[in-house]
Amino acid sequence: MWELVRFIDNFIHDEQGLTAVEYALAGALVVSSLASGFIALGSGASNNITELASLIVTSDPAENGNNGNNGNNGNNCNNGNNGNNGNSCI
Repeated sequence: MWELVRFIDNFIHDEQGLTAVEYALAGALVVSSLASGFIALGSGASNNITELASLIVTSDPAENGNNGNNGNNGNNCNNGNNGNNGNSCI
């Protein structure tokens, strides 16, 4: 009888299993927090990327020398950052 009482008393005061349970609960809390954060931010980030992609305008290369950063090799005055190799503008 005393062995049963001692076993129950030791079982109640034993905290070794409790730390494993605490780590499991803490891990579950972190995982659920990250999952809900990714879900909440994921749709917003996707919408922002889609909006930014729709603002990007693509164009054909300039035929008349309007070539932005590579300069102007044509006959107009829209030279880029690297100079004007066409007819100069006064």
